[in-house]
Amino acid sequence: MNKVVLVDMDGTLVTITPSNKDTFANQNSIDVWDKNTLYALPYQDGIDMVRALYNMGYIIMMITARGASCRPYTIAKLKDMGVYDMFTHVWHRHTRYNGMPSGVVKAAMIKRAVRQYGYDFTYAIEDENHATMVDHGMHVIDANVWNKA
Repeated sequence: MNKVVLVDMDGTLVTITPSNKDTFANQNSIDVWDKNTLYALPYQDGIDMVRALYNMGYIIMMITARGASCRPYTIAKLKDMGVYDMFTHVWHRHTRYNGMPSGVVKAAMIKRAVRQYGYDFTYAIEDENHATMVDHGMHVIDANVWNKA
């Protein structure tokens, strides 16, 4: 069985991109918000944790509740931080999950990864959705330890 770590992006590897009720009002607002991912500040503790687990032989998988339109910016940011090549997968929210809470979205994505790849998730590096991760047998590495700067 593969040793796999699930990693979140916002609030875990980088600062959360600010949003409000108008952010998702139209596609132009969403595009601006997606692009602002590039300006998120990295959390070195989270990056170091990814590197350490990768060097220990874990498969590293990004599951983010951000929409698919953010994918190019997520990848660019991971490359900028020097960790993109450590990720076997970078998955974003499918449009069918728009409007659903991130915990619901991530639970569905985890089930898909287990079904599709036979993954056995060992750890989750995450700032929220801890109960979802524990329900799927993961040990949570709580990003709230380092993201309160």
